[in-house]
Amino acid sequence: MTSTSSRHWLLPVLLTRKVDRTSSISDVNCLRLYETTRELRDQVFVNKILHRLFRHVTDDDSPLTVLLSHASTDGRGVALAVRKYLHECTDVGDFLDVHSIAAGERLVEAIDRAISASAFLAIVTDSYSSRGWCRHEVIRAKRELGPIVLLDGVEDCDERRSPYLGNIPVLRWKPDSPLVMERLLGLLLAESFRHRYFPRQVAWLSRLQRVDRPYYCLSRPPEPLTLLELRRRSGSVETDLTVVYPDPPLDSEETRLLHEFEPRMRLMTPTMLFSA
Repeated sequence: MTSTSSRHWLLPVLLTRKVDRTSSISDVNCLRLYETTRELRDQVFVNKILHRLFRHVTDDDSPLTVLLSHASTDGRGVALAVRKYLHECTDVGDFLDVHSIAAGERLVEAIDRAISASAFLAIVTDSYSSRGWCRHEVIRAKRELGPIVLLDGVEDCDERRSPYLGNIPVLRWKPDSPLVMERLLGLLLAESFRHRYFPRQVAWLSRLQRVDRPYYCLSRPPEPLTLLELRRRSGSVETDLTVVYPDPPLDSEETRLLHEFEPRMRLMTPTMLFSA
């Protein structure tokens, strides 16, 4: 995108190979949709916009990085296929265990550091939930309160689906499907952009509505593990804490259950917060 003012952006899109070299966009890196098949064109267009918006709301304009969490016994082929597509067809980076960890570096430290700086993709195959490393990565990602997407590659049976893989988008894996790859990328970008943008939106609305109560922002609806992490971060504060998550609101039954788990936290969406 090129900036035309402080509030507007221009994204040149080419539908054919022909371009006027004398035009004002002749030196701009355009989105070449003519290189994309018609089946993928809409999703690719959305993904390019999402990635540019994501980079716009980061401090250093850095591209998205995706951590590929997988079980090596039956998920490595899927992880390598996703990694290959990211390398060859997108401008998104990736983190894949031994490929991304320097020799001699401590595994836990390197993986935890990558989880805190990346979108987390759980590639769930038949053996995923039974692996200690995978459980560690999922719990760590949930405690980071960051963007998480589940790619469901179970072929036969998942005997113990992790209880910590809830409240996240799920996509079914299909081998050799560029459309699934682009849809997966779209979910990762949408979750990552929401994670960066939603707190800023709430802060802006708070200033606009002159709401000065303390709150925590979650980019996904709350659940027991995320409330446990917020309780840890808030320390021994005795007063009620407001947790703001995106609309729509949870239903009354789920809200009562979460309130039973953590009674001092008030769960609200922006609509609820700013209409109170």
